[in-house]
Amino acid sequence: MVDPDPSKARDVVGALVEGYRRFYGEDPSGELVASWSSSVARVLGVLERAGGFPAVLELPLFGSERADFVVVGRGRALVVEAKGWSTVEKLNYVVQVDGLREVDPCYQVENYVSKLKYFSTAADRVRHFDGVAYLYGGASYSDGCRIARSDAELEEYVGSLGSPGDEGDVEAVASAKFTVRRDIVEFLRSHRDKLLKEAARFLASEGYGLGREQLVLVHDVLEALEAGSRKAFFVRGGTGSGKTLVALTLLFEAVSRGYHAVLAYKNNRLLNTLRYALSLRAPRGAPKLSALIVYYSTGRGHGLGERRAYEKGLYRNLNLAVLDEAQRMTLENIEYTMKSAPVTVYFYDDKQILIGYEEGFRENFLEAAERLGLAYDERELKTLYRVPPGYVKLVESLVYSGAVAQQDVQGYDIKVFDNPADMLEALQEKANKGFKVALVCAFTETRGDKNDLNSPENRRLTVKRGDREEVVTWLMDEKEEYPKYWCGELGNPLTRCASVYGAQGFEADYVGVVWGRDMVWRCGPLGCGWSVNPDAITDYVGGQYSLEKLARKDPGKALELLKNRYYIMLTRGIKGTYIYPEDGETGRLLREVVEKLQQH
Repeated sequence: MVDPDPSKARDVVGALVEGYRRFYGEDPSGELVASWSSSVARVLGVLERAGGFPAVLELPLFGSERADFVVVGRGRALVVEAKGWSTVEKLNYVVQVDGLREVDPCYQVENYVSKLKYFSTAADRVRHFDGVAYLYGGASYSDGCRIARSDAELEEYVGSLGSPGDEGDVEAVASAKFTVRRDIVEFLRSHRDKLLKEAARFLASEGYGLGREQLVLVHDVLEALEAGSRKAFFVRGGTGSGKTLVALTLLFEAVSRGYHAVLAYKNNRLLNTLRYALSLRAPRGAPKLSALIVYYSTGRGHGLGERRAYEKGLYRNLNLAVLDEAQRMTLENIEYTMKSAPVTVYFYDDKQILIGYEEGFRENFLEAAERLGLAYDERELKTLYRVPPGYVKLVESLVYSGAVAQQDVQGYDIKVFDNPADMLEALQEKANKGFKVALVCAFTETRGDKNDLNSPENRRLTVKRGDREEVVTWLMDEKEEYPKYWCGELGNPLTRCASVYGAQGFEADYVGVVWGRDMVWRCGPLGCGWSVNPDAITDYVGGQYSLEKLARKDPGKALELLKNRYYIMLTRGIKGTYIYPEDGETGRLLREVVEKLQQH
């Protein structure tokens, strides 16, 4: 928070530089410091003349997103995005400024206002948020939002807040924490009939606005479509970086412009859930959205990325193919999806490869594009939205190295339980408060049996409550059970559990993870580390390349895949992850990690 005295502008800029350095661990760019130097004195002068309004500068939202100024009134706040541009060219949802593509300022204002309104703790006290684009550099630009082109106009907007905010109002904004309060499946179900009308703009109005790196990608893909280019985009993004949201945005935006586009998956559980969430009666002449989500691999030759489907022409006249979870592709899938449409977009995370034959690596994408003579562009989605970056770093250090790195998890709720009954009780308490909960189990102990749902092979976990025993069973039906489970329509979610195959791509407010006896922590003469226990593993998916087979013939590869699995399972919870370890020594390590985290 800053005092609105304009004479202190230089001190404020210095404080911003130091704050940025502490928060991000690096120096701000020269361009960023120059923008602060040109805007801070002007805005502070406006705040002083408007009545001494306090403001929070460079408020962090999600990841690298920051609101320039949040002016605080009594129970109200105004987001001010200040741009000193002299010229600007509008391009869809981005603008061209001095040869660089930046987020459209009106889109940016709407995005930040909605995130404060829907996803921040500040909204518990500050009930009304509004925004304005402050174009003090004289750029000729308009896009339907509120724009202040002079200090006097900005002063008028600030004055509309009424009276300056008190310390409580300012503290609520300055210390705001941001959490996605609705998972994407729930959101799609609620708003599916509105997604073909300026999807990116509508998403921003509901708090799901895209960040700069995401929005520029959407623009560049649409530009390639408009130009009739033949081009592939390879987009790497870690867990919670918004890959699926951007993939869906591309699908909706392309279809709304009249292009023939599809979004493809291998994961039948995720595919069926998205189809279920988007299933609706389409308006006359409009495509049914659920039909635009297809398989890229079926194992039967019918998928977008399978040679037989290509040779039979099952997917003709495509303009755009978007491939999500592309790390699970084989070389055949990569080649034939590139041949399926002139513009292709591959979203992948090589830390989420699950089976020994999956080949969705960067090197394989690049080699295929070069062999086919395709132009290509590489991108990376660095900003994390679903979970705090500190928590993801904690999971990465724990799973991939066994290190206990201290991280700021920003209030993320992580607990380790000695028995499953206590974990389920804690999750039930969250469910009783209206939170969405889910249970994910390691693919161990039993194999599951689709043909006999009463088979002992479907009993994954036995929970003792006094003299009673309760059984948690596997989710088995990919078409019916999984979609209803992740949409919250399958009764008590704590009586069923998903495997990693049914967790990848999904999220809930709180997720319980049963850490199995497959990847266990062991100490010996040479030190401590993760080990594979093949006796507990029952995952047969993939045949000779399955985890069950690899655990015995190639333990090193199996351990690599197991680390990916726990990375996935431990990052499904938006607000918290509760863990029950079935192995005692592993449990001691996890409790040590959480205890150190709490002390920090």
